Amino acid sequence: MTRHVPTTVVPRLYLSSLSTPMMGMASPPLNRPERKVSRLADYDYRQGGWYFVTVCSKDRAVIFGRVEDGAMKRNALGEITAAEWERTFVLRPYLVEDVFVVMPNHVHLLFGLLDDGEDTARRVPTADSSGSPRQFGRPVTRSVSSIIGAYKSAVTREVNRQWDRAGGTLWQARFHDRIVRDEREHEAIRQYILDNPLRGHLDPYRP
Repeated sequence: MTRHVPTTVVPRLYLSSLSTPMMGMASPPLNRPERKVSRLADYDYRQGGWYFVTVCSKDRAVIFGRVEDGAMKRNALGEITAAEWERTFVLRPYLVEDVFVVMPNHVHLLFGLLDDGEDTARRVPTADSSGSPRQFGRPVTRSVSSIIGAYKSAVTREVNRQWDRAGGTLWQARFHDRIVRDEREHEAIRQYILDNPLRGHLDPYRP
């Protein structure tokens, strides 16, 4: 069962100083699926903070279950998807668990990343050994990209093991993320996730 973590557990993780304004809660508090790039190019995604991530199945295929009477009924693959996310917090103690939901063709995840205590200016690589800028989008250890990449791989491995599959892709290559700015936005996103099965017809990721 997903834990409800009070936002006061890690109050300094909020990043309200970021220039991007909070999106209105009348619409889902996330970047629309059609946007090509949803990440901040100059932001260090190893920095402590709360993150809202959506991961979609490949081609947005309905593979995790179905919504019936306002409740998500996960199938076996959906149960693996949920179990591996909960296992993520056992493997990575620098993460703080909050709510999540597995939907028929996507997963919404809300979690905190504890700061490692290093100065951001010292630990963010801005150029490689040749002096060229670091390639944007390359996963970095302890970053949101590496966490989500490891999670997706874990789900795929377990599915392949249980179904005796040689391989295959379950997920879209990219995911959508949002840095949570303050407690008000945190609560709005949490409620959005909790209400997702009831309001699935309004979700931009719905099949």
